[in-house]
Amino acid sequence: MSIRLVALLALMWAAPTAYAQLNEQVLFVAKEGQGLITTRPSGLFCGIGCTAASAGFDFGDLVEVRAQPALGWEFDSWSGSCSGNQDCEVIMISSRTVGVTFTRINSDPDPDPPTDPPDPSPPQDNPEPSDQGGAPARITPIINLILNPD
Repeated sequence: MSIRLVALLALMWAAPTAYAQLNEQVLFVAKEGQGLITTRPSGLFCGIGCTAASAGFDFGDLVEVRAQPALGWEFDSWSGSCSGNQDCEVIMISSRTVGVTFTRINSDPDPDPPTDPPDPSPPQDNPEPSDQGGAPARITPIINLILNPD
């Protein structure tokens, strides 16, 4: 086989691969908080433990980026190639970067409420049982008066 034929075959084999790589645009996603990030068409997935992910899409693809908050979190906003808190769609005419922010849902508006001040009233003494069937010692004379009026 001649060198020219080998070079021509190599070029024919490499050209579609090079074209596909040039035609591919990369979508980068960075995430703050807890939630899932997916795309439609599929290709990108960033799960609970993930903070960033990327995937390649064809030039001109319309890609919908979806955010699903984890339990106890809510979707807050987009940044980068998307903004606000509405749906995120990007047209892949170049590589794109999208930021996603989730915030923790807090049922208690003050996560560290101040402690209650100590009660200013003096502590109550625990009454001690008497020999009158377990009645406290303070009320023993009253019980005796009721039971023995003389």
